[in-house]
Formats: sequence, C-alpha cells, structure tokens
Amino acid sequence: MDPSAHQTFSAFAIPIALILVSAFTKKVIRGKSPFRAEDFYLGVDLTLAAFSAAAVNVLEMGAAGRDNLAWFFAFTFIIFILQLAFHQEWGGLSSTSWKQILVLGFASNIVGVVLLGIFIYWKVEGKL
Repeated sequence: MDPSAHQTFSAFAIPIALILVSAFTKKVIRGKSPFRAEDFYLGVDLTLAAFSAAAVNVLEMGAAGRDNLAWFFAFTFIIFILQLAFHQEWGGLSSTSWKQILVLGFASNIVGVVLLGIFIYWKVEGKL
C-alpha cells in the first residue's frame, strides 16, 4: 500500500494531538490551577503508547512483518527505559528550569512522537 500525503501527515499528527489532549487532561484532573510545564512532559506516555501498539500488533500479525516489529519492539523498550531514567533524573526537581523543559518537554516528547509516528506510518505503509 502506498501511503498518501494525508496518511503520512496523520501518522505524526496523531501523537501531537495526543500531547495536547493529555496535557489538557492532566490540567483538568489537577483542578483549577493553571497549566504547568509538567503537563506537557509526555515522552514516556508516547513511548509507552508506541510500545503498547507494537505489543498488540504481535497478536494480529502474519509472518511478513514480524522482523520489523521485533526490532521496533526491542528498540522501543530500550527507549522507554531511557525515557524513565530521564524523567526520574529531571522530573523531580523543585523548580522548573529551561534545561528541564528542553529535556522533558521537547526532546523526550520528540522521541515519543517519532516512535509512535513511525509505528503508525509503517502500519499504514504495510511494513507491519
């Protein structure tokens, strides 16, 4: 299957939409306080979503895409553990710094968006 530009765009728009929905959800659950930087630290969540999608796909997949999925599954698990380490190191700081926002708000989220986006793109393209 040859993915259209719309499908390719959707593969990366879905994770970005998840960031916005999740940040809003965290704010609503917390109550009437304003948005915090921590509301947007969703790299672990996105990486776990990519890992979970790969795990569920194992159940419905034929032999054709198993090699790609096995590598993706292993790589995503390693990145998930690294994401946890970053969040443990940077997430518990008493005050929000620019480095924390850069590492957890941008770099971690970008890794999660790319992993989930690649999974969706490969699924649409028929590689999985």
